Amino acid sequence: MIQRHERALSPVSSSRTVEQLQRLGIVEAVPGQESLFEMTRPVASLLSFLLRQHRLASVEIIRAYLCDIERLSLELQDTIDENRHNMTVRVLVELSDVIERVRQDSRSTRDGIIGQVMRIKANREKYAVRQRFEVINRLWKRYLEPLRDLIDVKKAIDASLDRLHAMVVQGTRAFLHDRAMSREFTAVSYRLLRLRRDMLSD
Repeated sequence: MIQRHERALSPVSSSRTVEQLQRLGIVEAVPGQESLFEMTRPVASLLSFLLRQHRLASVEIIRAYLCDIERLSLELQDTIDENRHNMTVRVLVELSDVIERVRQDSRSTRDGIIGQVMRIKANREKYAVRQRFEVINRLWKRYLEPLRDLIDVKKAIDASLDRLHAMVVQGTRAFLHDRAMSREFTAVSYRLLRLRRDMLSD
């Protein structure tokens, strides 16, 4: 596309194309290498999404999201108590973003694990039984077992989402006569409901 849109009188060199790709934030130099390039993380993530290549979220990533939800819930409590409309909206926007990231990572992890298991079962690469077991064992120990503990034993996810739900209910009541604010709280409430439903399914 860069070559197509260049002026006809200015011949395009490969170095000029790379410069353009760097300037547009599509590629960047590989660390420690001057002549090797890789896609920037946002572009790679978009292409992974389009190609249905799923990134697995470890339990550490989920815990980080929970910490974010806890922090934002406390911040939301403060903004509601102090009746600060603008700050409340900003916190709700951030909460919506975190909720959607949790939901997307949950679905991506589920689909990624199912995809890996299906590839192992099909065994087109003709891996030995031991090699296949090692891959499955790693999936179990790295992703499934810790996540099961987080959900079933500590109930950390439910507790965090329950506290957030309580804050949203409180905020809805506090801004009952403010139609715009009421819409914001309702939107987060529906996002939270969808997150719970999808995570349970995943």
